[in-house]
Amino acid sequence: MGPFALLLNLFVFVAVAFVLGGDAVNGRRAGGVHYLSRGGVETEVAPAVWWYSQIHATVTFGSFALYLVYRLWRRTRR
Repeated sequence: MGPFALLLNLFVFVAVAFVLGGDAVNGRRAGGVHYLSRGGVETEVAPAVWWYSQIHATVTFGSFALYLVYRLWRRTRR
């Protein structure tokens, strides 16, 4: 995955979080209710939406970390 795809995925994550009213990383689950959060404001969402946000955040930030490790590894191979 190249840097363009990583940046595109980050843009989509931020845009979706903006439209939904936050993300699951900053949100919470309490008593079977799922909340996304942005700027201290919580938005109640369906469990599937919360899980989507959680998984998308994990993939987005995880892929950046993997890309960084890859670039560092490539640099040492020169």
